[in-house]
Amino acid sequence: MWINLVGRDVGGAVVYQSGAYDASTGVLTEDSNARVYEAKLGLSPAFAASLGLPAGPGFHFALNDTLYKDNRIPPVGFTNAAFDAFGGAPVEAGFAAPRYADGQSWDVTTYHLPASASSAVATLYYQTTSKEYIEFLRGENTTNAAGQTLYDAWTNRGRAAPVLMARDSTPLEPLDAPGSSLPKVLALRAPANPFRGRLDLSLALPRAARVRVEVLDVMGRSVRKIPEARLVAGEHRLTWDGLAADGHPVSSGAYWVTVWADDRRLVRHVVALK
Repeated sequence: MWINLVGRDVGGAVVYQSGAYDASTGVLTEDSNARVYEAKLGLSPAFAASLGLPAGPGFHFALNDTLYKDNRIPPVGFTNAAFDAFGGAPVEAGFAAPRYADGQSWDVTTYHLPASASSAVATLYYQTTSKEYIEFLRGENTTNAAGQTLYDAWTNRGRAAPVLMARDSTPLEPLDAPGSSLPKVLALRAPANPFRGRLDLSLALPRAARVRVEVLDVMGRSVRKIPEARLVAGEHRLTWDGLAADGHPVSSGAYWVTVWADDRRLVRHVVALK
């Protein structure tokens, strides 16, 4: 699985893309920000040498003795100890162990879009078979034409076209550039409250932080979650478009807006009007 993120400007032109897939060739572009969830097994240097094969990740599944990468998102109830017991602990270079915390059944990734981006669409794709695997099987089969037959079938039937698993979009608001005087205290204000349609919030960050926003109704039920972003220190404008998670405008009434800045929480009571 992987995330395809597309940023567009006010005219609809694409100004940013991560995890682009070319259906005509079956090539997934793994740019520096691409998040691909997968398992990569391979041969250890010692075992590879004894076989006369190259070490590292590969598709010799019956021979592979090393797990080089497995960053697939764990299921609900995940614990590192339980997965360690059968050798299934998540592994990914560049991440300090553990890759996922106990109980974590989600992942968070950050993208740095250009200032010209006014909207973003994130799509999660799943693909059963990669181009690299099909080409490996074709190249390794030297006894008959089965490898080429498989490759031709893969080509003629859409190259294992990715399946759309989930998609979400959000409008983007330009952030105010931090001034020479940074805020001294973490603070959240709702300048126009009650509000109609769109709610603008003012967030003062004394230092850079990962910021996420969630709107709750008076019963404490989640109404809308706004994707996490890493913001620099300074004054920022956060915007809730007044829509629930299903894309429909919320009803008139009271809501609680919760803003997390790393592990610090700010809450504001707001009122929506029609």
